[in-house]
Amino acid sequence: MTFTMLPVKGKNFIDRKEIVTEIINTLCDKQIFMGFALYGIRRVGKSSIFIEVQRRLDGNGFVVPVYVNAWDLTEETVPEFIRVLRNAIIDAYSPRLGLKYKAEELLQLPIKFFRDTMKSATISVTLGEDIEAILKWGEREGIDYNHLIDEVFNLAENLAKETDTRCALLIDEFPSLIELKLNGKKVGEPIIKKIRTIQERKKHVIISISGSIRKTLDLVAISSGSAFYKQLILREIKPLEPEYTKKLIKENLGGEATNDAYDRIHELSSGIPFYIQAIGKKLRELKKDIINIEDVDNAFDTFLGEEGTLIFRQQFKQLSPKERLIVKTMARNEVYSLSKIARAMKENPTNIGWFLNDLEDKGVLIKEGPGRYRFMDPIFKKWLHQKTS
Repeated sequence: MTFTMLPVKGKNFIDRKEIVTEIINTLCDKQIFMGFALYGIRRVGKSSIFIEVQRRLDGNGFVVPVYVNAWDLTEETVPEFIRVLRNAIIDAYSPRLGLKYKAEELLQLPIKFFRDTMKSATISVTLGEDIEAILKWGEREGIDYNHLIDEVFNLAENLAKETDTRCALLIDEFPSLIELKLNGKKVGEPIIKKIRTIQERKKHVIISISGSIRKTLDLVAISSGSAFYKQLILREIKPLEPEYTKKLIKENLGGEATNDAYDRIHELSSGIPFYIQAIGKKLRELKKDIINIEDVDNAFDTFLGEEGTLIFRQQFKQLSPKERLIVKTMARNEVYSLSKIARAMKENPTNIGWFLNDLEDKGVLIKEGPGRYRFMDPIFKKWLHQKTS
């Protein structure tokens, strides 16, 4: 095994046994018709959990997992979301149907070969026509995208019904669908409500979602006025415990490390798998027989200066000048209450409060209590501290 910056699965998947088992057992229970809503900070491993669930369910006989990451959309538009979801559903069911091609490959086939392929698959004529219609929607004139969303979910329902399976849609970073646009106009909120309404009518399709920004997830699944309120099982995904940080490093390092070194890796990474992997990658490059605490400190500083800058610089640039000044002040002065931030900036707390709310909306800060905030990503804070020291 080796360290990776991508979501992991299989042997590289560390811990999370309980949540993965719970999701799989729930999705496989024919008497339960509820999905999950996973929430936790960015890079804590939500995608890895969904991908591991997908891996373990593939070919299990009853549940067909369909994984989509809303952050992977090339455009934040309704047509792009429909295209990605449609392709993921067809691709997930292709092995069950005896189809030799993925969705995008089917689109490239001449119409005669396409229809011959549909005839050779183990599906009804009607379902073959449904697949053709949903694949060829781009050729229609005057497309009704609201109706097209219905068609995509109907396809999932009909595929599941015909194959006697349950279609488990795993939609990563689901709340970001709020940003979906149609003809330049934001329509994400009604689209999410529509998906909720469609879901109510399906007997073979279950949706599970994840979200990194708690405040945004509130809008779609947690608050009493949200579309999926009480429709999903809520689970918070927390950073790894020290024992699993050590296990992840030991299994990939290619050498040994002192106990102090393992402790420091956990401290610096805050137990977030992505950053554990990043530090481990730097340490592995040293090719030392025994890693010590100084090696860990140097590796972390190198990561912050190199990959950390690539990760965080764009996020920092997207903030307004005032927001940048606030987060820099918080990181440099270790101040987290509204009054102390305002005092450090020599400004009126009322003025600062508006910007803190915006930073919470953007997923930079988390409000812990009245007038008190913390960084959602503790490593972003450490990067800011390094850059402002």
